[in-house]
Amino acid sequence: MSGAVWWYLARASGLVAWGLVTATVVWGLAVSGHVMAGWGRPAWVLDLHRHMAGLSLAFVGVHLASLAADGYVHFGPAELLVPLASAWHPVAVAWGVLGLYLLVAVQATSLLMRRLPKRTWRAVHRTAVVVYLLVTVHALAAGSDAGSPAARRFALMSLALVAFLLTFRLLPPRPGQAGRSRRPAPAAPATPRPSSSPSGEPRARRSSDRGNLSRATMTTPTPSPKLAATVARLRPSGSAVETCERPSVVTSAMPPANAKKNPAASR
Repeated sequence: MSGAVWWYLARASGLVAWGLVTATVVWGLAVSGHVMAGWGRPAWVLDLHRHMAGLSLAFVGVHLASLAADGYVHFGPAELLVPLASAWHPVAVAWGVLGLYLLVAVQATSLLMRRLPKRTWRAVHRTAVVVYLLVTVHALAAGSDAGSPAARRFALMSLALVAFLLTFRLLPPRPGQAGRSRRPAPAAPATPRPSSSPSGEPRARRSSDRGNLSRATMTTPTPSPKLAATVARLRPSGSAVETCERPSVVTSAMPPANAKKNPAASR
């Protein structure tokens, strides 16, 4: 294979890796910030973020292998892995080497997230923005296509987008989004309500009405002797006492059945 093929492969893989790193950082800031607060965090959102990070690391590996296979610049293991060891644009290549180390650290801690303390994982993961800046500087300083208008426009647009999302990420949440926490707030204890009867009337009120009715029955006045005599005069001989409302009260005022008839009542 000719040396030009390796050179073109190194350029293409470097540009693709730059674009994937940019997309990974932009997507991560959008997911972790308030931009997608109303969307929630479905599984495919985080999976896409992880897959883009893995692809970016894979294309960085293709970029390094292509540079090592190319015989024009003569990149060896020391020039590819040690900062400032390259004789060709040492500072520009050093930015890429530092970005490579940080990218590997971010990807490794993401794979070991469940085994690491959460504070350690967050501290390393926040350096993804630094990875993007180092890769961008490396692409503009050492890349063969840095002078093209497309590369410059992409760099300016990506820098503006990352700066906007990072600023939006650092701002406090709006009042409308304050209640959208990741964990739902505990529900307030339910206030006990008085149980109701089938008719819809509370039992406490019904028991109170019964107590008032019983007290009213107990305090009902006894009929006077004149009223009892009038009732006895109007009663037919041998008939039972007809009562309309309160038979217990009237019966208690009547004389016993075996008692002698009142002479005044017989008249």
